[in-house]
Amino acid sequence: SYQFIHFEDYSINKAKKKTNREEKAIKEQKEKGIYKSDYNNETEGNNLRSIIAEAKREPGNIPSTVVDGIVKEPILLYGVDLDAVEEMALNYHQNTKTKDKNGKEKKLRKDANVILAGVVSLNRDNFEMWNDYKNDSIKYLKEKYGDKLKSVIEHTDETHPHFHFYIVQDVGEVFDLIHDGKKAALEVRSQNRTKGEQNTAYIKAMSGYQEEFFLNVASKYGLTKDGPKRARISREDYLKQK
Repeated sequence: SYQFIHFEDYSINKAKKKTNREEKAIKEQKEKGIYKSDYNNETEGNNLRSIIAEAKREPGNIPSTVVDGIVKEPILLYGVDLDAVEEMALNYHQNTKTKDKNGKEKKLRKDANVILAGVVSLNRDNFEMWNDYKNDSIKYLKEKYGDKLKSVIEHTDETHPHFHFYIVQDVGEVFDLIHDGKKAALEVRSQNRTKGEQNTAYIKAMSGYQEEFFLNVASKYGLTKDGPKRARISREDYLKQK
C-alpha cells in the first residue's frame, strides 16, 4: 500500500477555479497514483461551511461513501471541535487586513482563503496498523504546524480509516504562509521571478510535502510514497518493485 496525505484551502464563498500551478501539481500527483485514490472522497467541499457541514455529518451533507448509510459521529482526536474551527476561520477573515499598492488597509475578500483542510488515510487492508500510524501522523502535523493546527477528527463510518486535520492562520498573518506550495511561490515572487518560476517552485514544494511525510511517517510502516503509476506500469510490476 502507499501513503495518502492531501490538503486543500478554502474560502467563505465557493472556491475559485484552480490556478494553473495547482492543476499541474494535481496532474503530477495523479501520475504518481496518489491523487483521487479509491479512499479519497472527502476533499471536495466547495467552501468553509460545506466542508465543516460534511465533517460534522449535518443533515443534507452526508457523503455517499458512508457505509450502508449508517452515520457515526466524528471522533475528536486533537484540539477543538468543528464548530470552534469554523469560528476561528471566520475570525481570521473578519480581523485580518491586507494592504493595497498604496499602503491602504482593506478587509479580506469573501473568496480569500481562510482554512487549510487535509486528510490522512490508509487502505483498509492495513487497518491493523491504523492506530499507530494515526498517532505518528498527528505527531508530525503538530510538529509541522504548531498551534496553527486547530483540530483533528476521525471518521469511522467509511470504508477506509482516515482522519481530517484543520489549519487556521494567525490573525493578521498572510494565509499562503501555511500552504507549502503557495509559500514557495510567494517567496519566488518576492524576488521578482517569472510566473513560470513561481509555478515550478509551487510544484516542487508540493512534491516536497509528500516526501517529508514519507520520511517522517509512512516509510516507518513499509508504505511507498507513490502509488502504482497506472499509465506507465502494471500493478503486477508495481508490486514486484515494492
